[in-house]
Amino acid sequence: MKNLLWSASARRRFKIERTAFKSGVNPPHSKKLLLSLLTSLCLYSAAFADNLSQRYEKAYFLETAKGQTEEALEIYRQIVATEATDDNRLAVIQALKRMLVLNQRARDKTIKDKVDNFVMDDPVLYRIIDTFGEPISYKGLSGKPLSGKPQGNEIKSCTLVYPNKFEIKILSGKLFQFRFKKPQYTVKNISVGSPIKDVLAAFPPQSITNHASIRTSRRQPGIMYTNYLNTGTCTYKTKEGVGFFISNTSNTVYSLSVYDNTLLPEG
Repeated sequence: MKNLLWSASARRRFKIERTAFKSGVNPPHSKKLLLSLLTSLCLYSAAFADNLSQRYEKAYFLETAKGQTEEALEIYRQIVATEATDDNRLAVIQALKRMLVLNQRARDKTIKDKVDNFVMDDPVLYRIIDTFGEPISYKGLSGKPLSGKPQGNEIKSCTLVYPNKFEIKILSGKLFQFRFKKPQYTVKNISVGSPIKDVLAAFPPQSITNHASIRTSRRQPGIMYTNYLNTGTCTYKTKEGVGFFISNTSNTVYSLSVYDNTLLPEG
């Protein structure tokens, strides 16, 4: 409250003294007037910066403590729309970061809702595009890019490529998987980047098998295969409609795939 009073006082003083300075009142004291004018301006700038910081704190409280994200987002927008200065730069940057986080969450939630509720038994191409939008490109059965939309038999086995490394794969006329290579989709608090220990805790496998020791390339749900394709990599298709590919360099989830959204657990 004190800062707000200072702001109002400084603003009034600034306007009065600026008017006096422009009109040439008290010219013998112009230096004193100029100094007073600059002092008022500094006080006003500092108070304004404090006011922005207070508004940021209010928005952050609404977002994190009250769950009122829309109200918080509106305040963040107002702060970001303010011209950045040395005094208020931190508040503007903080507000911008929170806006990015909230916008990303909104996009992620939209993708998750679409994936979880899509009827995978009827993967007509136009239905996929109606739900997820036009992809940025297509890939054929071999994984090579197509020059345009799939035609003829290509429609039965193709991959739709979307931004942020999100892909939808159709195989033999059936929707085979939704695949994520960025943390856009979360199930049981597991997403791309999660460590392997968290995957094992959330989705305990029936067994863990060294893929290099078996001859078949077929993978059974519920079994985690180690040394798959490369030494140290793991692949794991759970019995809950989701699968993971584990990187051998970081021991974290490199990609997450949804194979059957009717089996997905809550969360």
